[in-house]
Amino acid sequence: MEIIRKLRVSFGYLSSILLIITARPTSRLLFYSGSAVAVLGELIRVWASCYIIKLDKLTTEGPYRATRNPLYLGSFLLMSGLIIVSMNPPVALICYSLFAIIYPFTIKAESKELEKKFGDYYLDYCANTPVFFPSASSLAASLKELKNAFTSFKSKAANFLKNREYNGIIALVAVLLLLYFKFRRYAKK
Repeated sequence: MEIIRKLRVSFGYLSSILLIITARPTSRLLFYSGSAVAVLGELIRVWASCYIIKLDKLTTEGPYRATRNPLYLGSFLLMSGLIIVSMNPPVALICYSLFAIIYPFTIKAESKELEKKFGDYYLDYCANTPVFFPSASSLAASLKELKNAFTSFKSKAANFLKNREYNGIIALVAVLLLLYFKFRRYAKK
């Protein structure tokens, strides 16, 4: 699992660097719509990081009611948004291909680990919750629960800090700023 985790984290860093270096953003519409998709992805990651208690408890509330892997869904949207901003089809193909290789393998390995630890409880959760993309009903149930997001605020804030998702926010802001400066430079040409 440790090798898988390191590979997944390295993929995130490398794809961001590749997107920044090769980006040639010239379209205002694509820059702002891609930025919005990336921010949505990070918001999903923040929401998930407020709920997850890694390996100590099977998390089934909040975004985990919509999908078993909201952190990875958030990463996918974040990456997709940056791909839209960067406007580089070959790099997009590389990033999506690597995502399609790394994440299904990661999800399968984590699923085996969770099944081993939580048994039937996890299997019941799997039977009722989509693996990656939420269904309309699972998303509705999750969003309905969102209105209670500020209950147990202290524990959710503690989870957010423990999971260090603030690093993701900082990284996204830095990447979007760099891409914005590139956009300003290329849009003038």
